[in-house]
Amino acid sequence: MKFQNIVLDFNAAYFVVDLLHLVAFFNGAGDLPFVLHQLATLVVLLTCRHATVHGVVTVLALLALAEATSALQNAWALGCARRRSDSSSVHARVAERACDAVSVSFYGMYSVVQGLLRPYVVFRMVFYSRGGAEGAIATWIWVSWVVVVSMAIAGSIVWVSNLWIEVQRERSRKVEQKIR
Repeated sequence: MKFQNIVLDFNAAYFVVDLLHLVAFFNGAGDLPFVLHQLATLVVLLTCRHATVHGVVTVLALLALAEATSALQNAWALGCARRRSDSSSVHARVAERACDAVSVSFYGMYSVVQGLLRPYVVFRMVFYSRGGAEGAIATWIWVSWVVVVSMAIAGSIVWVSNLWIEVQRERSRKVEQKIR
């Protein structure tokens, strides 16, 4: 349990620092969903650590799944951001190739993790809470966890679906250009 508490404390500190960073460099309404997501995750971590002192394995499993796509997502986001910043430079062309190279892999991995694995963990959380957590976790807490995580999953699915639509449009546009 001590190790789990250290992991929760570390992750809570990470989210606090991340929120401070977001506040310092807030770019307007476009950052608001991410700020709310980080804040909601922090609430889940803190209630797990300090209000229930239970449920750590599920919360950490959800965090691990959320982070499973981070390296690929960071490569994709940085490549795409650099590509858009200055299309005339050599670096921008390399970034565009990198973005294109990892896009489909990232979207696929993200779709599996966010659309299948995380919902499965939430399903198990609900199943466990319907009896296994009796007396250990207050109903309002596990219900709030399920609501917060389900909303995050739904938002992630909408986001990646829009990216898939963009890929399909781009491919259709390229096929039309070749036909002409």
